[in-house]
Amino acid sequence: MSKSSNTALGLRRRSVLVVDDNVGVQRAMAEIVTSMGFEPVLASSRKEAIAICDRRAFDVAFVDKRLVEHDEQNQDGLAILRHVRMKNEGAFLVLLTSYGDFGDSTKLSEDVGNFRTMDKKIPGYEEKVREYLGEVAARAPHVIKNGLSARIFCGQDDPTNWENHAKSFLNPVVGILGLMNLLDELAQTCAPILERPGDNGIERTDTKAVMTGLYWSRGIGEAVVIILAKDEIPDEIPRLDIWPPSLDFGEVLYQVKRKNLVGAIVKSTSANYSEFTVLRS
Repeated sequence: MSKSSNTALGLRRRSVLVVDDNVGVQRAMAEIVTSMGFEPVLASSRKEAIAICDRRAFDVAFVDKRLVEHDEQNQDGLAILRHVRMKNEGAFLVLLTSYGDFGDSTKLSEDVGNFRTMDKKIPGYEEKVREYLGEVAARAPHVIKNGLSARIFCGQDDPTNWENHAKSFLNPVVGILGLMNLLDELAQTCAPILERPGDNGIERTDTKAVMTGLYWSRGIGEAVVIILAKDEIPDEIPRLDIWPPSLDFGEVLYQVKRKNLVGAIVKSTSANYSEFTVLRS
């Protein structure tokens, strides 16, 4: 089956969480997920899966019901699905088993709503995985557009005032509409986006015509600094006084230029996920 054209959200691929204690199943699922144009993320235990889900949003989650071999009372898979659903981010949930036992499905449906089941022992289960991924790929994604990113990146400021201040500071040739379109694309890539309570969105820095903002991107699963600049991104990223002194910067995940306006998403290391508690999108 060819890759779907609808597996991308902004500048990143849709992501799939695969939780199974069988390495062979993980590898087989990852191959299928990748071939369908999605990005696989693998976990082997409840603890590992919960930690990943706390930092990143997923479009699909395939979760094995029993993650401790020969323990019929093990409920780890059910707990993981409940945890993913509690994030309320629209993930497509699939409960896996090798035993044909979905006896807990009724109770689980009361907790998490709609989900699918799949028996890994049935010949041709790979086609069922492709079928489920095809359903997700066919869904129209939630799109951030028409300048809605101003409400995400303005912090506590009025969105319209923030737009005008940003335009005045950066003086983009593409105008305020071009600025908003570029921001929409960056927001779409990072969404859902979290902000620290003490921060105030993308702000002016002491460096001429450069604005920066610190966020946690659940879409990417990393802390990121979003940079807006006139002409070019500076070699040394300007810091805001309110940022943690230990904050460091990694690779540039994305950079785009619209005439004299440049935008970038830069990976930020040493940031603590627990500090980001304000949902922006």
